[in-house]
Amino acid sequence: MKRQPRERRRRGIKVELQVRDVEMLTALARLRIARTAEIAALCFPGVRKDTVASRLRVLFDAGYLDVTTADRTSPNLYSLGPRGRDVVREEGGQVWPVPRGGLAHHLAIVRTWVALAATRIGGVRVELARPDWELRAEFGDRGLPIVPDLFAVLMIQGVEVPFAVEVDLATEPLHVLRAKLRAYAEVLARPAGLFGWQDFGLGLALGDDRRQAEIKALIAREWDGWSLVWTLDEGPDRQLHGLIAELQCPLTDSPCGQGRRSAVSAGGAMPALDERGGLSEE
Repeated sequence: MKRQPRERRRRGIKVELQVRDVEMLTALARLRIARTAEIAALCFPGVRKDTVASRLRVLFDAGYLDVTTADRTSPNLYSLGPRGRDVVREEGGQVWPVPRGGLAHHLAIVRTWVALAATRIGGVRVELARPDWELRAEFGDRGLPIVPDLFAVLMIQGVEVPFAVEVDLATEPLHVLRAKLRAYAEVLARPAGLFGWQDFGLGLALGDDRRQAEIKALIAREWDGWSLVWTLDEGPDRQLHGLIAELQCPLTDSPCGQGRRSAVSAGGAMPALDERGGLSEE
């Protein structure tokens, strides 16, 4: 039997959307485009890979998803299809276009975002997360000194912990990262802080560990606040465990979450995993 090409829809496929399907489409609208692995981690935790792939294939065939493939060995990249865009609009969500040009940096931001949202550390969840494309859309041309690749507020044992995340794929020279660190340091010294948060940390998600030592040394020279550094393959969980111990949350005298007035809209909360394994807006 001839195998159907990944990028060609099978005709006549109809599907009855489940609650999790709608939640997945709504989440994918914010991610814009994502690999199967990120969709599975965020929307289908604990579900077998072949089951996830089968469901995504049916949703693609029915027009709810679009798929992009670079070559036969590359993973599928999913974005909203025509029917998926209609569903998101009916749910009151915003439909973002797929980024033009190279996708490596965008997909790395998505991978970082999902790794935080899907963490299984007890007492830790993402309260708010805004990628750079949402931040730029909200703040426009207000002359922001720095726009993070991802701005997140974690709830750690009842305490709000904001931090800005930069994704580094080693495609830019270190002096570019140095300039970003100095911009963050200047923002940290301002009364308004970053998007209204007076105390925030930095996260560096690296494509690999080739220049991890150099980046850590650079952070030590240019940044006075707390920071986390991890690789995309490693994920942030080990560093989050260390952050919990370092901040000693939820001590009442902890600096986390004090003196803040968020300028980021409440509608930017990251969809969080609910008890069904789906997504719900916090």
